[in-house]
Amino acid sequence: MRVEIVVVGAGIVGASVAYRLACAGAAVTVLDAKRAGGGTSAATFARINANRKEPLTYYLLNRAGMAEHLLLRRELGDGSWLHLVGNLEWDAQPERLRRKVRRLQERGYDADLVTRAELYALEPDLAAPDDIEEIAYYPSEGYVDVAVVIGLLLRAARERGATIRLGCRVTGLDETGGHVSGVVTAEGTRSVVMGADLVVSCAGRWTDELAQRAGVRVPLAPTAGLLVLTAPVPTRVRSIVHTEEIAMRADGGGRLMLHAAALDARVEANLDGDERRAIAAESVRRASRILPALKGVPYEAVRLGVRAMPVDGLPIVGPYPGLASLYVVCSHSGVTLGPLPLEPSSLPLNEVSWASDGNARAIRLSIVGQS
Repeated sequence: MRVEIVVVGAGIVGASVAYRLACAGAAVTVLDAKRAGGGTSAATFARINANRKEPLTYYLLNRAGMAEHLLLRRELGDGSWLHLVGNLEWDAQPERLRRKVRRLQERGYDADLVTRAELYALEPDLAAPDDIEEIAYYPSEGYVDVAVVIGLLLRAARERGATIRLGCRVTGLDETGGHVSGVVTAEGTRSVVMGADLVVSCAGRWTDELAQRAGVRVPLAPTAGLLVLTAPVPTRVRSIVHTEEIAMRADGGGRLMLHAAALDARVEANLDGDERRAIAAESVRRASRILPALKGVPYEAVRLGVRAMPVDGLPIVGPYPGLASLYVVCSHSGVTLGPLPLEPSSLPLNEVSWASDGNARAIRLSIVGQS
């Protein structure tokens, strides 16, 4: 008899988990309150990398995630979603950039310093500031068309017997005496219990909200960010580009995706229209300083995303101790790590640590915080 598993969430993490479980022979049902990929996965820069991932254990996990994307491309028989275009970065403090590149090289990461001439050979339409002489280049990095790969993963899971139910909102966990035996869903005006041998929460920033319905806590500290999509631009930018002021990459049809991390302090989940427009316009202005073709180009769309950020910034992965049959997967690095088949016995996981939060129980299962 097959194990019945409910996966809550149909973003890139949930779709990947569902696919792997279906491949393993489980009877999988995926539930999502909205559409597949309609949560955090719909508003992500989607870069795959291990570039700034610390400590060492987290870096190694992300390196494994990068490699897994290559394997998944072959496994799915469709690699149209994966763009290994490389990443260019410069810094107003060149020695800081050199130290970073040296550290990554010592770890075996594909990183190098290139000259201005080499930069323009790669990206002739860019205009680096006059005082920038060295640029870091990470050729193995890239980005993902998230919606495309989610669709491929869910289709592959469905072909292996999984059931995908979208527009089905999970309102609670069916929990008795510390044992989760399913989920509660809203079916019109009725609440319906769906039984399961195991529930896997891939609910992203809603992970703690779901856990609280069983009287437990998952410590998250969600952060918001704004992505800006330009109108089509008659220029060519193949690589990802990162500076202190702006990050940019191609987004199809001549459009560019922009993210100004320095402006995220002004972003919140309920950001009003005026502030959204102001941040979007400022993002385009910043980008136009290094890509002159963007001068005078309007932005076409804005995407506000709330990141599924654990309190310590590290992934939360594992069974919830004291609450049998609930498994939690939550990470800010969902795009890089999503396809990685996690085997807890082979990963450097912390001992389970508990923290008291009033009458609720709180749990933290994170990648080891010390290198």
